Amino acid sequence: GRKMSKSLGNYVDPQHTIKKYGAEIVRLWVAASDYRDEVRLSQQILETLSEGYRKIRNTLRYCLSQLYDFDPARDAVAPDRLEPIDRWALSRLERYRAGVARAYEQYEFHRVYHATVDLSATDLSAFYFDVLKDRTYCSAPGWPARRAAQTVLYRAARDLCRLLAPIASFTTEEAWQHLPGHKVGSVFLAGLPEAEPQFEDDALEEEFRHLAAFRRVVNEALEAKRVAKEIGKATEADVVLRVPREPPVLREVAEKYEAQLADLFLCATVRIEGGETLSAEVKRSPHAACERCWRALAEVSGSPALCRRCKRAVAGESQ
Repeated sequence: GRKMSKSLGNYVDPQHTIKKYGAEIVRLWVAASDYRDEVRLSQQILETLSEGYRKIRNTLRYCLSQLYDFDPARDAVAPDRLEPIDRWALSRLERYRAGVARAYEQYEFHRVYHATVDLSATDLSAFYFDVLKDRTYCSAPGWPARRAAQTVLYRAARDLCRLLAPIASFTTEEAWQHLPGHKVGSVFLAGLPEAEPQFEDDALEEEFRHLAAFRRVVNEALEAKRVAKEIGKATEADVVLRVPREPPVLREVAEKYEAQLADLFLCATVRIEGGETLSAEVKRSPHAACERCWRALAEVSGSPALCRRCKRAVAGESQ
């Protein structure tokens, strides 16, 4: 592009930019620009940064929205009692923390921005948060599975605030003030999170790479049935996941996590069968849907029509 010049009229007015996007977007533009190359600025770049900022802010908002009844000192779940997907999220968060810390040390601030958008959009919003919805919304408040999810969401919000404070000061300070539990008065007094390499789990992340591939195949099959008007919600679908024999790891992972696949796919039931290629068959469940979690299961009964889990939750029984 051409060099910006006020006389040529091809410059971006900083006052107009702050008025339209806010000062935080200007800070993000500085951080996201690689100062070793030409620093570019345009309305399109600002729009892209604004979208990235919304993803980061929405990630923090979602985490905080799930912590309204969570006290870290009272409710936090030990790492060895977390669900596999929760431990996967901690592993991804620790890798993100290490990458951000390294980027700060090397003055590569643009890597901080891009790593944060990728974590927020891909690992958290599109996968982890989506899978968590059923557990956080439909479990009884004190159930260990719900507290496990809240434990990870708390850590995510806390560490995101501390890691992003240098480049998203206003947003992280605002979020920090809404974070539950005992904490220092300002995010700028908290410092960067300490390394916790014990949370990194290569084997678990490899398993979840396969599970994510299963999920993509199932989501495509579900979407095709929705377009054809054969199903409405994924929770009323029975899924048959066909897994090939080669490579053997696919079958191993599918069988290991068979009990959690319905939660992962957000559907009613999942059955594993052999197949030539990885594929999924979707059919509408013949059973009534639970009026609380919307899963169509054979066990749904009563008035209101509830599944066994929702009956326990409503009655205040233990998990």
